[in-house]
Amino acid sequence: GALSVPNRNLHGRKGSAFPNDRSKTEDFFFMLGPELKLDTSLVDALVSGDLLVRGRRTNSIFYATWGDTEISNHIKTFGVTPKIAFTTDFFDIDNRLLMGVDYYHHKDEILSGNPAAAKDMIIIEKDSVGLYISDTIEPFDSFFVNGGLRSEWAFYNFDQQAVLTTTAEKKPSEYAYEVGLDYKYGDKSSLYTNFSRSFRFPAVDEWYSALWQFFGVQGGGLNLNLKPQVGLNYEVGIKERSSKYLGLDANFFIMDIKKELYFDPVTLRNSNYERTIHSGIETEAHAYLFDMI
Repeated sequence: GALSVPNRNLHGRKGSAFPNDRSKTEDFFFMLGPELKLDTSLVDALVSGDLLVRGRRTNSIFYATWGDTEISNHIKTFGVTPKIAFTTDFFDIDNRLLMGVDYYHHKDEILSGNPAAAKDMIIIEKDSVGLYISDTIEPFDSFFVNGGLRSEWAFYNFDQQAVLTTTAEKKPSEYAYEVGLDYKYGDKSSLYTNFSRSFRFPAVDEWYSALWQFFGVQGGGLNLNLKPQVGLNYEVGIKERSSKYLGLDANFFIMDIKKELYFDPVTLRNSNYERTIHSGIETEAHAYLFDMI
């Protein structure tokens, strides 16, 4: 769990103020991804898609002087993601087009409260549909332009059955886009820049936090005030592969995020920051010493 500055100073980075807390996770995942290639004189196409099923169970118990708290989640996921990719040479301009549809259904069955008392029971379901298209063209030799657009609609249903009874719905929708330039100055080396808008909807288990009580005061539980987070992302980078024996990647990025989702250690529930800025530099090196190393 969260490690505060006083606890870190008292127990160290490897210590814990709550050594009896424990949790357990069981996860099952299955995915099937067929592909069909279509080669014609005008276009080469690849039709594919994933059919996936996932089952995830988590259980956590937190011990405190004011009472123990337990929460368990059973999340079932089903998804279908068909897509098609085209490669064409239209007017002597290389063009790679990708489009598809994503459908997901998530169902989270939650129990939370004092292990020795009656528990809060709630079922949160989410259906989402996303449509996207992405295109990359080479208008000039070694110069690539790429862009993409995605729209997504989510439908949440909240059915709180005990100890409280509540029913509610949420129907957020968002969009994302991306524009990028890529210049290849070698067979495997390039300079690139990218600008994009991203989003993230709350996951089904983020709407609900472990239920706790302290001298008659109750916290945690369902929070219907969460908003999708949205970000503007800027990136420039290089992929250097001129040498046969050495490769280097480097990029600089800035992410300007509004309504970022995070766990608030004061209220002990998930919330939204108004605005956060993330920036950083990433580097990666590859050394090819011998054929097998």
